[in-house]
Amino acid sequence: MPTRQSGDKKYYELLSRIPKSVTAEIAKQYRDSDSRLDDPAHTDLGSALTRICNTLSHPKVLDLGCGCGRQFRFLQGAETIVGVDVSTEMLKQAEHPAGEEQISAKVELICGDVFNLNFPDNSFDLIYSCGLFGLWVPLDDFILKKISRWLKPGGAAFLVIIDASSPRTTTWKGRLASSLRKFLPNPVRRYLDARPGSMFLKLYESELRNLMAGANFDFTIWQRGNPARRIDLVCEARKPESGKLGTESN
Repeated sequence: MPTRQSGDKKYYELLSRIPKSVTAEIAKQYRDSDSRLDDPAHTDLGSALTRICNTLSHPKVLDLGCGCGRQFRFLQGAETIVGVDVSTEMLKQAEHPAGEEQISAKVELICGDVFNLNFPDNSFDLIYSCGLFGLWVPLDDFILKKISRWLKPGGAAFLVIIDASSPRTTTWKGRLASSLRKFLPNPVRRYLDARPGSMFLKLYESELRNLMAGANFDFTIWQRGNPARRIDLVCEARKPESGKLGTESN
């Protein structure tokens, strides 16, 4: 398993550059895709978010990498939704997300990246991310500790991460890059690791399990077949009440 560059500010800066360059045309294509309201590729994760929201009382919700606000309509009963994305064009589309008429929560949109983002401790009842980790950003202990701090005790996290075992990430080129990576100087390694969809942004299930346990979450992990011909790891987690230790559920 490759060693990832957790906390490396130069690496994070490289990662944040490409999504910032998303054009208005690309953002509109994403928004048009969101308009297929009954598409199972959208509703499977959305129904899980609805189920989690139903266990919380008028939650304040944070969406990391909100894009065009695809999941906002599923956050039934939410009091406030804070959507964060690094792309200004995606956020323009999120001003009128798919299923807008179903959204009763107050929505706040923030342009920023998860690496430099800051909120007060215990700010949110639910933090989720669908389509960010493993494609644009790695889920590492630096980011996971932020999520834990921002969550209230008893709060929920719902994180979708691309599985490093996905067929499209285990080509001979990927295996060669992995074997040579340790011999490369840091600037070259950062550049290779920061490419969109790089295998070094993804996680194996065992790595995700260790991360969640290390951050002291109660959690369960399940696999999801992604329409983009990959495997997603879906992690549903709770921040334990003060003084309790986290555990993995079967």
